[in-house]
Formats: sequence, structure tokens, C-alpha cells
Amino acid sequence: MKTVALSGTRAEASLLSDTSYREGAATVSPDGRWLAYVSNESGAPKVYVRPFPNMNAGKWQVSADFATTPKWSTDGRQLYFIDSPKQSDPGVAVVDVLAGSTFSFSKPKRLFNVPPSVRGVSLLRNFSGEFEVSPDGQRFLVVRNGAVTARPNLNVVLNWTAELPRLVGRR
Repeated sequence: MKTVALSGTRAEASLLSDTSYREGAATVSPDGRWLAYVSNESGAPKVYVRPFPNMNAGKWQVSADFATTPKWSTDGRQLYFIDSPKQSDPGVAVVDVLAGSTFSFSKPKRLFNVPPSVRGVSLLRNFSGEFEVSPDGQRFLVVRNGAVTARPNLNVVLNWTAELPRLVGRR
């Protein structure tokens, strides 16, 4: 994993973690002190948390079983993830987080099973999955299998203010 500083005149990349394991889906806590990510260092993907940016100051395995897609709550008091003890029964789980001078967390709790219409290889095999949590933590958005057939294009318009006089003149 790498981090890129975007300040200054040149973007500088620095290595956060240099392991032989597959690591990904990294997400920084809202207070900027903790990094949740997925690693297969135990043989199967699991969710871990480390201090950020000094990742050598500790490491905690948050998920007990096969898990992917960590997502912090907006206040940083919960960490959600896709949990699949049998790799065929995925659901969304949560741990309560107590992050003071050190990191501590509750036992994972299954919130709900992922409906059969969204179960599939993409949720179980990718380190980043297809779900989002509402800011209040009360609603979840889960992408159904086949719901996205193609990646949408992103159009970036530079110098768009120069076009305004021409567009306004059309009215």
C-alpha cells in the first residue's frame, strides 16, 4: 500500500506497507488516526486496523472470518464490513470502535445477511465491495448482481467558465 501527498508542487508517493500479502480496500478513519484494510496474510481475506500513518505502531485483526470491504461510520465509532464465515453466506457485520490512545473494538456482530440477489463472486472475491452506509448508519445501499453492466464514463470539463458566455447567449 502507498500513500500520496498531494500538497506542494509535486505529488510524492511513499510506501505504507511492503509485504508479500495481498492488501487493499484501505480506508482512513474520519479522525485520520486509523487505517482499516483487507489482507490475506492469514490465508483468507480479513479486515485489519493499523495506526495511520505510522503503520508499524500496532495491528488488530477486526474480523474473525473471511471478510472484505471495510467502511467507517461518519463518527468513526463503528467499522462495517462484508463478513462471510462460510464464504457462501455473506452479510454485513459491524464492530464498535473505541479509539483513544490505543485501538480497541467489540466482537463483530452480524447486522443482516446479504440477499441472494446480491450474492456473488464480486462481493466475496474483491477486497472492495458493493455497499455503502448512510451517514447515520441506519440504511445500507447494496448493489445487486447484474445491476451494473458497464462502468459509466466520467467527463471532466476544464475551463468551463470560458464557455458560459456562449451558452448563456443561446437562451
